[in-house]
Amino acid sequence: NEEVPAIFKHYLMRGIIGDYLMKKILFCINSLGFGGAERVFVDDANALHDQGFEVHMVLLYGNEIKNPLLQELTLPHERIHFVGAEHILDYSAYKKIYTLISHFHIDVLYATLHDSTFVSRFVALCAPRVALITREANTTENKSFLHKIADVCMNWRVNTMIAVSKEVKKSMLSYQPWYTHKVKILHNGVDIPTDISTGDPARILAVGSLTAK
Repeated sequence: NEEVPAIFKHYLMRGIIGDYLMKKILFCINSLGFGGAERVFVDDANALHDQGFEVHMVLLYGNEIKNPLLQELTLPHERIHFVGAEHILDYSAYKKIYTLISHFHIDVLYATLHDSTFVSRFVALCAPRVALITREANTTENKSFLHKIADVCMNWRVNTMIAVSKEVKKSMLSYQPWYTHKVKILHNGVDIPTDISTGDPARILAVGSLTAK
């Protein structure tokens, strides 16, 4: 089944990256301010680090002061990197990310959010040995024309395209259907309480929009 229960998320993420070889993974994201995609990325990085992977995190924009979610990362400080991009076409940032890949012998580049995904695909062109995984966190109707053109032209370089739901996958393939074989649905994981006593009903409050995402 292409859909997966959220409880197995981190183990399936590990499976996508490689079960048996301890890969070196570079997470690439715009920043670690406040947001759902940012929190999921921190959670993923910590989980894979706990499983024994060598995990690095590179932030496209900002510094330690401007990225409050950094304090939730359990990675060693020397594995957190900043490239200080001024904008999406800042060549110096591309060069710095490529240097990180070369210096740490990165095996897997994992990117989320539009700008980081855009940059990562171009960097990966210069690092053919590296497996590239991208994550689409939302439906694509609000994605800019530039980013959609980049998707169409550059996703051939991506090894696996993660969608967080059926609707996200459907929106991704609406303008690039030839990449359907690369898309895997991987739901955002949640912690399931285990201390509910017998006869005590679980009370769950779900807060969110009712739009398809």
